[in-house]
Amino acid sequence: MSIRSLGICLALVLLVAGICVAPAMISMAQMPVKQPTGEQLKIEAPKQVNAGETIKVTVKDMAGKPVAGAEVKLVSLPDEQAPDKSVPSMSDAIAKPPVKEPTEKIAKTDKNGVATLKAPEVGKETVMKIEATLGAQKGAANITVLPVEKAPVKEPVEKTK
Repeated sequence: MSIRSLGICLALVLLVAGICVAPAMISMAQMPVKQPTGEQLKIEAPKQVNAGETIKVTVKDMAGKPVAGAEVKLVSLPDEQAPDKSVPSMSDAIAKPPVKEPTEKIAKTDKNGVATLKAPEVGKETVMKIEATLGAQKGAANITVLPVEKAPVKEPVEKTK
């Protein structure tokens, strides 16, 4: 094989490769670029609280700095998203409804990134979601609200002399 035929073969190989690769390169150039949807917010909160307790929620950015002015919500999870820990009997469901009051609470974070919310009164262990939003920045965490078992009322004891 002469140098000239080798050059022609090499040119043909490059031409075929260019024809095969060019459409892929063009389609890649036309693909839309996904823009970031905003930074995520980190939520620091207890994993569980008792019904009626105050919940202290701290919201921070990805750098760990407190986020002031973020809206913080405490909302019920739909039943299909909440982990099912036990199946209550029908009498339990009637005697102890899952949530006794509206389940969405809203607060704003202060300059230290702290918001306070009150856990709702619940009749059974209830998983809720804490959501934080500031513009396009969002964050979420789950919290378990435990029912407060009321102590039985004791009858007064009569004193005998």
